[in-house]
Parts: sequence; C-alpha cells; structure tokens
Amino acid sequence: METIKKINKYLVEHYPLIWNTRLVWMLTFAVVLHLAFFIAGYFSVNTQKDVSSHYSLEGFYFDSPAILIGVLISIISLLIWIIFYLKNNAFKNFYPLKKGTLFIQFCILFLIFFTNITHYYSYKKGITTKIKVLYDWENIDADIKKFNNAAIFFLKNRSNYTIKAKQYPEPFPLQVVSTERTDYLGVTIDTTRAYLRHDGEFHQFFKIDEELIAKDSKNNVFTEDGIYDEESYVRNNQPFKYRIVYDISSYKELITPNLYNFSQEFISYGQDSIDYRNRLIHYQKLLDKKDESVISNELDQFYNLAKQYEVEHNLKKEDWLYLINLENDYKYIINIQDRKPQKYEINKLKLNYFKTKKRVDTILIPNTQHKKDYLYYSRFPKTADGKSVLIEKDYDEYFDYIPYCDFGRLNIFFRNVYYTFHPTFDIASLYAFIILSLIFSLLIFLFKTTDIRNILLSVVAAGIVLIFGILLIYIADKYLGFNNRIGIFIALLLNILIVVFSILGLIGKWRKTLVSILFSLALFAIPLVVLFSYLYYRELLGYPDRTKDLFILWFDDYGFWFTIIIWIISIYFYSKSIRKWKALTE
Repeated sequence: METIKKINKYLVEHYPLIWNTRLVWMLTFAVVLHLAFFIAGYFSVNTQKDVSSHYSLEGFYFDSPAILIGVLISIISLLIWIIFYLKNNAFKNFYPLKKGTLFIQFCILFLIFFTNITHYYSYKKGITTKIKVLYDWENIDADIKKFNNAAIFFLKNRSNYTIKAKQYPEPFPLQVVSTERTDYLGVTIDTTRAYLRHDGEFHQFFKIDEELIAKDSKNNVFTEDGIYDEESYVRNNQPFKYRIVYDISSYKELITPNLYNFSQEFISYGQDSIDYRNRLIHYQKLLDKKDESVISNELDQFYNLAKQYEVEHNLKKEDWLYLINLENDYKYIINIQDRKPQKYEINKLKLNYFKTKKRVDTILIPNTQHKKDYLYYSRFPKTADGKSVLIEKDYDEYFDYIPYCDFGRLNIFFRNVYYTFHPTFDIASLYAFIILSLIFSLLIFLFKTTDIRNILLSVVAAGIVLIFGILLIYIADKYLGFNNRIGIFIALLLNILIVVFSILGLIGKWRKTLVSILFSLALFAIPLVVLFSYLYYRELLGYPDRTKDLFILWFDDYGFWFTIIIWIISIYFYSKSIRKWKALTE
C-alpha cells in the first residue's frame, strides 16, 4: 500500500492528468488481465478433440464461457474505475487546464477502454501458441495429402463419382445435357455435332464459349432461344452456338458412376492448385495400374491415419476392396455410410451391402426325362458317374455389418491447425472493439464535460430524431414508393441537420442546454454522415458502376479508418469548443 501511495503522490504532483484518469493502474490491470486470458487459452487445448471442439479459432472465445467471464470482468473493472475517475473533475470546477488537455483525456479514456475489452486476442494467442507446441505443420500437411490421396476410396457420395464431377484429364470438366426422348433431339441436343447414346439415354458434352457470349453481349447480339424444357436449361438457355462440343466416346463407360470420375478435394486447407492437379494425376495412375496390392497399400495408409486421428470406422479390407470394384473396372457400387448406423436403420441398410458370388450346385438328373428336360440338362457338365449335372449359379452373400467411416470433426481440426500456422487477422473484431471503445469513451467524456442531465436529454432527443426519421420514411413509402436511396437520403439529411444546428447553436449562443444536446448528438452524427454519404453515392451509381468507381473501391478498403479519423477530429474540435460552451450563460 505504501508503494501505491508513493506512486499516486508522484503522479498527482508531476502528471495530474495520468493520476486523475488512473491510467497507470488501469493499464497494469489490463496487462494482468491479458496475461490471465493468455494462460487460460493456452491450457484450454490439450488434445485433438479440444482443437476441433469449435469450428473456428474465434469460436474458442465467442462460443464459450470465456466471453461471459471476459465481459463480466471488463464491466466490473470499468465500473470501479469510473467511480474513482469521476470523483475529481477539474473542468467542471473551473480549474485552469492547458490547451489540448481535454482531448488528451479523451484519448486516455479510449486507451483504457480498448485495453480492457480486447482480452479476446490474448485468449486466442494462448490457444494458437499451444497448438504450435502440440503440432508441426509440415507433418500435418503431409497427413492431409495422405487423406486426400485415399479419399477416392471413401465412397462417400455417389454424385462425386459421376462424369459431371470429373475434372481430369482434358477436355474435362464438361457440362452435359441428357434426355431419354428422341423427340428432344435437336432441342436439348445439337444433333449436328457429336453426341452419344448410353443405357437408353442421349448425352452431349460441351463447354460454354464465354468469349463468344461476351462478344455478343458487347455487340448487343441476341439469338432466339426457342422453346426449351428444364432438361435443356443450360446457362440461361444459351443456344447451341455457344456450345463447344466434345466427342468423349472413349470415356463412354464412365457415364455410369465410376471411381475414375472422382475429383473431389477431401481436405483443402493448405493445398493449392498444384497439389490438386498432382492428386488427380495420382488417382489416374493408381487406377490404371489395376493392381490390388497397390490399392491395398493405400488402404493400409488410411488405417494408420485413422488410428492416429481417431477416425471412427469399421471398414474391413476385404469388403472394402470388393466395394472398390477393381474386377469390374471400378464401377461404383454403393456408398460407405458416413456415420455409425442407428439400430432402427440396420435391417434396412443391410439389404444394400452384399457380394455377388458364384456357386456350383450338383443336381441329380431325373430317371425319366421329357425332351425339354433332356435339352436343359445337356447344357451343363456332368459328374464322373453321369448321374448328376453341375450348375453354376449367382448368389448374394450379405455383409454381417454396415460399413461406415465417421470422420467427425477432422476437417475442423485441420482447419484450426492451418489457421494457427497461417493466421488471417480478424479485422471485423478489431473494428467492433474500436467502435465500442470510442462510443463508451465518448459517453464518459461527455458526462465529464457536461452532466448526467444533458446526457439523458440527449438520449431523449436522439429517440425523437429516430422516430421522426422513421415517420419520414413511412410517408415516403406511402406516397413515393420506398427504396434504399430515399431511406439513406433521409438518414443522411437528418444527421447533417444535427451537425449544422450544433455549429449554429454555438456561434449564435443559443440556450446552453440546447447547445449541449446538439453537440452530444453531433458527435455521434458525424461518422454517420460519412457512412450515409458513401451509401447514398453508391446507390446513385447503380450496380454496374459500383465495381469500377475509384472512390467506391477506395472506400471499401479504407472507409472505416477514414470515418474513424473524421470522428476523432470532430471530437478534437469539440474539446476545443467546449470551453466556449462552458462560458455561455445558463
């Protein structure tokens, strides 16, 4: 306590503003608070399950009790600080203050608020530090590549194995139109160019000629589309002239779902286009080998990864290889379930999982044979004694289980690890913290320079302005037809009027209370004037020009900081003008 007293005595004698705002103690508390949240974040993750417990790194704070604890600590600490801070008010008691002191005081308030509500960053930093201790990105990246290499055999979704999903080799990927009806030929399918028939359906594969569409659009060229049904709805019913048709007769068998069509990326984090291309080449070479031992090695790699990353599954290699269907050129048979089936599902699902096998039945030849029987039995080989025939039949051998592979939250785990090693700054949260700090600092600053009565009257006035604005929008909607432009203009006009009247009130020496209310409202209206001016200008441009206008592009990148700077400058001028307001008679 003696040390604290000595420090306070030194501050009050040499730096009264720092002493009055309790800056030293609040910054000290903020440092301790940030350190505590860093430690809490560090020890909140210890296993893979912990790392994957939230969809994003931000979720560890915002979707957990940490945010409630943080908010409560911030509220309690700031309330205690405000009680001590408001005890002494040099401005209200007419103590002489140097120029700029009030603005510096506001800046200190902002610093205190900002440092005491941003412990989220420390909590997140603790989590990412622990993840870096637990995992190495090079090893994780190698395992992601192994998972992706094995993904072709996961058989998760039939649509991923259709020819529409195929991305490699050239000329894939392609769009396709199909129809069973011959009377649609020439309507959905351009019969003057390559098309094929497979399993009772007609198919045409093509790409859209984007350059020709852009050229015709630029030259305002339009082509009659004719009448199309939903099967032919391709790129807004673009006519045949925009199709670049390909003859894929050599890939005809792949129209039926097949492993050769698989091009899906199982885990994308940390993987670039080169990795993706190499993986597609790997799939092609792997399948072309038609070597069960090579595929078996890939499955073994998966079993090791599944054990390491706690992937729940019951896949037996023999049955898995059967579903991969090497013997039948990898034709897709059925999905592997993506979760453990519930009891009520088992009996129904069991009917889908079986192996078609052959067996030889020994059938005794009847003593008396009709001519038809004789012809029937003569088609089959006989036993050595000639009394029986050997008849080969197909039969279904059902699995004694339902194969499944539940990856759970594995993708979320890899996501959180990836963003730990390749962070992207959470700019949205920074914007929110800055705005909150400015609002709370400004409210305390206004209370410090005026009084609670003026603050409450300002809140009432703000409510009246809001009601008036809503009323104007309602009238505009009723008589003019509401649109965004009118609503934004009304909001912009009201905020401009508040700023103008606050300046006129000070210059014209209006009633002191009225000037105080107008200034309080103006300090919050100024950033809104900037924002609504931008929005109104954006509405005036219309959609096509928004993407090209240099001011719009600049404001999208730097508008927030520009608005904040204008806001702070307005507070600076307020801190200078408040002396004139103080000199006004009651």
